Amino acid sequence: MTLGEKIKEARIKRGLTQSELCEGGITRNMLSRIENGTALPSLDTLGFIAERLGIPTGYLLSDDFDVQLYLFDKDMKIIRTLFGEKRYKECIDRCNTLYLKNDEVYYVLAYSHFNVGLDYFAGGSMQSAQRSFRLSLECCEGTVYDTLRIRSASMLYLAVCDNASLPLLNFDSDTYVKQAIEASDFEFFKYLTQDTEYSFKNERYAVHISAKRLIKERKYEEAARILSSLEETRRNYPPNAYFMLLVYTDLEVCYKNLIDFERAYKYSSKRISLLEGFST
Repeated sequence: MTLGEKIKEARIKRGLTQSELCEGGITRNMLSRIENGTALPSLDTLGFIAERLGIPTGYLLSDDFDVQLYLFDKDMKIIRTLFGEKRYKECIDRCNTLYLKNDEVYYVLAYSHFNVGLDYFAGGSMQSAQRSFRLSLECCEGTVYDTLRIRSASMLYLAVCDNASLPLLNFDSDTYVKQAIEASDFEFFKYLTQDTEYSFKNERYAVHISAKRLIKERKYEEAARILSSLEETRRNYPPNAYFMLLVYTDLEVCYKNLIDFERAYKYSSKRISLLEGFST
């Protein structure tokens, strides 16, 4: 490949026109002649072009320098920084611009899509969360890195996105337990199964399950007090729309059984409002 061909290839890969590359340094006519091989640039001009293209001058002078690999490595350094800073949406955008994807890229994408999905899930945007969890599962298939935790957790949260009212209806619980018993999201699974015997580390899960135990014992007034305390303290915790949906559902049940239809209607309205928001 000639010097001019290398410059043209790198310029196109960077999405630059000749005018954009030349700005502030050389004329477009000069660049055109260099790319066509009818003119040779000075070392200063060569340095200017290389700097604007973000490549080493050595590449333009060498026969065995792989510009695509160089640009890939340069982008990966940026992606690793974004990933370390938990800027997952930016990670996804940057990864999607890469001309190739390897095991590391697919792992970063799987992890990033999963965490973006968690943010959507917590905010009650279930359709957006669903898309992110599905993309996470797709990316898990593209890497040899260990994605057991991401795959199992994505499957669990997808079950909730698919059916917020009965999330475990069509969920393969046995397979999930075998795969994810050590995963951090196993507590969420036990919470969904309303396991009153499980020792929850998550304080809000533990409190909610204790209220459910009281509901089963028909101690509705006491259960309502506990559930109301969860609503009052929700601002002290990260947002979790699905958790509040279940709390509002149980509050509605409590007040219906206490013949307090005004409060029952209040929590029914809040529950319906959240469910309507899940379609975003």
